[in-house]
Amino acid sequence: MSYRSSPRTRTVVRHILLGGCLFGSSAFLPLSTASAQQPTTPPTAGTAEELETVTVTGSYIRRADLESTVPLTVIDQAAIETRNALLPSDLLMSLPSVVNLPENESRLGSSGARGDNANINMRNMGATATLILVNGRRMAVNPMTAGLSQAVNVNQLPTQGIERIEVLRDGASSIYGSDAVGGVINYVLKREFDGIEAGLRYGLTEEGGGQNLQATLTFGSSFAAGRGRFFGTLEALQRDEIRLTQRDFSDSAFNSDRAPPPFNQPGGPYDARSARGYWPTFRVGTSTATNYFRPVNGTPTLTTAAPSRATNPEFFLDLNQFGFASPEVKRGNAFLSAEFDITDTVTAFADFSYYLADSTMRRQPLALNAPTSDKLMVMPVDSPYNPYGSRFYSTTGAPNTDGSARLVGTPRTVSFTAMTLPGLAAETVSTSADVSRIAAGLRGKLGETWEWESSVFYNEVNGEDDAFPDVRESKLQSAIGRTDTNAYNPFGYTFRVAGNAVVADQPYTNPAAVVDSFSDVFARSATSSIASVDARLTGRLFELWGSEVMAAFGTEYRKEKLSDVRPPFSGENPADSGLDITNNDFLLHPPRPDVIGERDVTSVYAELVVPLVSRDMTLPLVHSLEVTASARYEDYSDFGTTTKPKAGLNWRPVSWLMLRGSYNEGFMAPSLAALFTSPRWTITAGAGDIDAYRNPFLNEGPYVKRTYFGGNPDLKAQESEGTTYGFVLDVPGVRGLSLTADLWKIERTNLLGQRSTTQIDASDRALLDAYTKAQLAAGVPIAQIDLGSGTANYRGDPDVERFALTPEDRAAFAAYNAANPNNPAAAAGRIFARYRPFLNLSSSDHRGIDFGVRYALSDAGYGSFVFSSEWSYLDRSTSVLAPANVAPTVNDGLYANGAAKWRGTTNVNWRQGGWNAGLGIYYVGETHDSRATTTQAVYDNLGQPSYIAPFFTGGRMIYRRINDPVVSYNLSVGYRFGEAAPGWIRDTRLRLGIVNLTNEEPPLSAVGSDNFGYDPSVSQSLLTGRSWSLELVKKF
Repeated sequence: MSYRSSPRTRTVVRHILLGGCLFGSSAFLPLSTASAQQPTTPPTAGTAEELETVTVTGSYIRRADLESTVPLTVIDQAAIETRNALLPSDLLMSLPSVVNLPENESRLGSSGARGDNANINMRNMGATATLILVNGRRMAVNPMTAGLSQAVNVNQLPTQGIERIEVLRDGASSIYGSDAVGGVINYVLKREFDGIEAGLRYGLTEEGGGQNLQATLTFGSSFAAGRGRFFGTLEALQRDEIRLTQRDFSDSAFNSDRAPPPFNQPGGPYDARSARGYWPTFRVGTSTATNYFRPVNGTPTLTTAAPSRATNPEFFLDLNQFGFASPEVKRGNAFLSAEFDITDTVTAFADFSYYLADSTMRRQPLALNAPTSDKLMVMPVDSPYNPYGSRFYSTTGAPNTDGSARLVGTPRTVSFTAMTLPGLAAETVSTSADVSRIAAGLRGKLGETWEWESSVFYNEVNGEDDAFPDVRESKLQSAIGRTDTNAYNPFGYTFRVAGNAVVADQPYTNPAAVVDSFSDVFARSATSSIASVDARLTGRLFELWGSEVMAAFGTEYRKEKLSDVRPPFSGENPADSGLDITNNDFLLHPPRPDVIGERDVTSVYAELVVPLVSRDMTLPLVHSLEVTASARYEDYSDFGTTTKPKAGLNWRPVSWLMLRGSYNEGFMAPSLAALFTSPRWTITAGAGDIDAYRNPFLNEGPYVKRTYFGGNPDLKAQESEGTTYGFVLDVPGVRGLSLTADLWKIERTNLLGQRSTTQIDASDRALLDAYTKAQLAAGVPIAQIDLGSGTANYRGDPDVERFALTPEDRAAFAAYNAANPNNPAAAAGRIFARYRPFLNLSSSDHRGIDFGVRYALSDAGYGSFVFSSEWSYLDRSTSVLAPANVAPTVNDGLYANGAAKWRGTTNVNWRQGGWNAGLGIYYVGETHDSRATTTQAVYDNLGQPSYIAPFFTGGRMIYRRINDPVVSYNLSVGYRFGEAAPGWIRDTRLRLGIVNLTNEEPPLSAVGSDNFGYDPSVSQSLLTGRSWSLELVKKF
């Protein structure tokens, strides 16, 4: 059983780390990125011989030359300070290879992680294809994320004490194993520091909300005559929420008036007002017809006439009036490390870090949605608030005992289908997370050229999610089902008889005690952990032609665990509750059984660097030539074994030009949630949907079916192959100017996904039709063909479960076959359920080019300048879904969800004396709003406007609204007081930062499950608008 600290211990630590926080927001300042091939200071002749040997991400071999055969971006400490990002996601989102944050802090739905959470999507391959490391060790996933999207929360990464951040824009499964497919992000933390440094930063936004205060403390020293070293950082942050109503672009769920034709109509993609508002919809008696209680000509009226978004806007609820666009956040982060030289050749080391975060998000009050995720809420005939009940109708028309009039008629029940519950407060979502990480071990030297290291490691991530007020279905039914004046009244009005009709009388407010009777906390807690032990050996194998052939060998064993637990009624109803044990008892939340899983992973790996030609050899057009190779074998206790190789070539024809190329194979292991999530179900909406097999023959119309979702213990690893070809050019004659370009391609197979119900239905019909034809061809009479409905021998799709044939079914098919002898159909029962487990059923192809330019000018009389610009061009991003018995579907992911073809980050940094300044320019190219589509006819009738793009995907041409490129700017100015300053201000730094200098707004978007009016996964960094920060750092 994994260790988890007690609630009391976590509370004490939480108070210590968060106690000093007062406010909160996001700071966004320039990022200076430099590839690993170009040092921050331009090298002089002979520098290569003086460089200290280091390791970089993507290799375990220490080398004096940082050149590698794969593209590596290094963000050093100076660049991090210039960027001045408040959260790690702010920093990483500026990398051109990062497309979006699939899971982010704006999320409101309970099926995934909420609060201070963000996942990075590189290369448009999803968050699970990027490996996150701290000091070269993988991090446990956020256990609150959903089954196919379980990834590391990058916001748990440190913002202080960072030596550098290395971003490998290539696959590295041959080194690190699973997930290193689209890239690797490695936070390398400091180990040496002398003194104490305290920092304080305050930030605010011009538009309101998001105010923040951050306090930091960095300390370190050596001890035992220099044999020991310790280092530590503490960070505390509080940031206020930003409400949707505090920004013009999100203050309303109705944004059609901001869109051009044909997207500017009510009910279009930019009209996110909810039909589940305070005016209820319902059924009367046994009828399934929809009735409404809504204003008609300004008067609340019982009616069967459906409202129109254009003429009856008051019926629809603007959810943005309730919610937050960004949560209130309190977070703390601590990191401690120590080293001690036991002997001249053996060093002991240990790291400990602890992260915690409390977040508060708010959204609209809960709403009933029946009979899909919720049950119909039935108001009995004797409820005093039932306008169709016994208080207003009797079979004789006799008045009530109090003398009030009644109409002639049979009293009927009311079954509510959709409504926001009157009297219920907006839902507040409180999440907490704490992450502990500890590593300890020994490292040393063997002889003159070999080094070794062995360590133990443990990382645990805990999450809790509480939402209130949520609604217990059974208790709501009890409140509505009462027949006294303490009953809950969903109409929000009383009624009376006027003339020959029941009409609304007076507005009614439900007593707080009645609303409280069905309000409860929806709760969830989850834990993930990694425990590992590893050992590795690196050094020189032998000399070849005067150069060293280097090698690394290693092994690792780790145990991964996941526990996602929901208390009774939140997850599933307990057996003794008297409720359906396959369902839960909360409105809107689908039933989710507990997920508990674990696995063991054993790995061995090897790496080799072979210099074929050294720089001392004088060969034409071969200044240096090097081959690298690596491979990693892993044995998973759940899905089996895998071996992934990588090979690279690094060639310098001349000293100022390097050509590089590599080939790698990678994989992503299925997440524990994808393997071990128990099945759960929903039912189809409204009257249901069509049976693709029965309906063409029987014309029976739609009916309600179950759909089951769940894990699959038979899942296999997702595979990948990648290539990278590029160059690094140090421009001759222009000192400090370098250019880079890398052409990359990553193809993946066996990707996880789920078949849609439409695809399952199509497969089911195809199999049933084929079996029927085969039986007819064999001479079996149509009436005797047994399709196996309701048995284990069912001849249709294995993910379809049908009821056994009833006499009525047999009679209906017999009648059809009698009338259609030339097109007979074998009898099949109705569908009980369709199953949508996770499957290995898709593939993808991603290609692009990365560009970089850097120019360092250090001898100018007006200071030193560094200009850097990195660009990513995404040329292809396609996926192929190939479910059984159905034609494959090819989807083109370009332009959608932030997948612009062009992204770039440009920085200009200046320094002279104590002064420094930085300008950051961030470019996101044209994107498409994938939810704002129209037809070719409309596109042509509008004159083929430039803001609509024809785009082929999913086997058809669609017409999507274009979002123009977005350019934003950050500016910072700082001053450092040096030795000449008075003692009280000496070694003090001041920095003023302006984020989003031109106050750029996020593009209008209908994408996003919460319909904010913009896409938070792409544009959350623009939410703050223009904001200001002032930072003070003092070293003692």
